[in-house]
Amino acid sequence: MKEHKSFTAARRSEPGSRENRRGGCWERDGERWRERKRKTSKLIASPPPPPTPFQAKRSRLLADWDRLSRVRVPLVAAVRGLALGGGFELALMCDLIVAGSDARFALPEVPRLGVIPGMGATQRLPRAIGKYRAMEMVLLGEEMGAEEAHRAGLVCRVVSPAEKTLAAALELAGGIAASPPLAVAAAKRAVSGALESGSLSSGLEAEHAEFWACFGTVEHREGMSAFLEKRAAKWPTIV
Repeated sequence: MKEHKSFTAARRSEPGSRENRRGGCWERDGERWRERKRKTSKLIASPPPPPTPFQAKRSRLLADWDRLSRVRVPLVAAVRGLALGGGFELALMCDLIVAGSDARFALPEVPRLGVIPGMGATQRLPRAIGKYRAMEMVLLGEEMGAEEAHRAGLVCRVVSPAEKTLAAALELAGGIAASPPLAVAAAKRAVSGALESGSLSSGLEAEHAEFWACFGTVEHREGMSAFLEKRAAKWPTIV
């Protein structure tokens, strides 16, 4: 037994041994953890100054967030509890919002942080609920509950009990995913364009272009065949 212990100790002391390498990894990981803890404590004790406007603009943080709203497939947000500031703006980037009965929306940037919302809320929220209620939420940071958000047209569904919110959102997304993908993408572009076009006539022109572009596609041919043959359509899968 003593010989076995002596052999194991000698083996661990060898520079290339597995045991030695493992111990070295543990030691290095421990040192990294201690260094990270020291840096975190330093940041908490003396936080760095906020970035200048030039530095903030160069970071392209907001530009990266805007890419989310340009995803070609519809996005469904499931919201429970508090959706404040950036969390609210993230939901506004989506095409459909499913809210639990406990959801509350607010933009506290102006009254509490001394800045304005910078991820699209000042543009998207008025388009969803109108200028005056949006102005009230932006300037005063007032909260909006799930039921009021539904009445205002901000969310499409309120789920109760709230624990079933995610399941309801997934069910809604599943229904969209079962539809023809090219037509779904065209519908998203047309509806989203209605919020960005300058006039009804330009919006209708965009809609007509999307409508005619759907003709002759594989989806259109399958849809018409299924309708005439009185059967369920089998939509193609596009990756």
